[in-house]
Amino acid sequence: MTGGNPEVTPGPLSDKIIDLANAHVKLDKEACRLKNEYDTLLEKNQDLANVNAKLKLQTKVLEISRNVMGAIFIEQK
Repeated sequence: MTGGNPEVTPGPLSDKIIDLANAHVKLDKEACRLKNEYDTLLEKNQDLANVNAKLKLQTKVLEISRNVMGAIFIEQK
């Protein structure tokens, strides 16, 4: 063949292209799986941060309550 594009014939090169395309699909699926896993962990982390904030608030309220109760007890003596 002269002066044109070479003919594309099935062979090792086309097999390699198919292998690369299949590998790309597998990598894309794995990337999606990892992103979903990351998002799930991010949500769990946010949930834990919210629980931690509530616990800190409850601890502060308990500390204030103890101080008030202690002051009342001292005044009653």
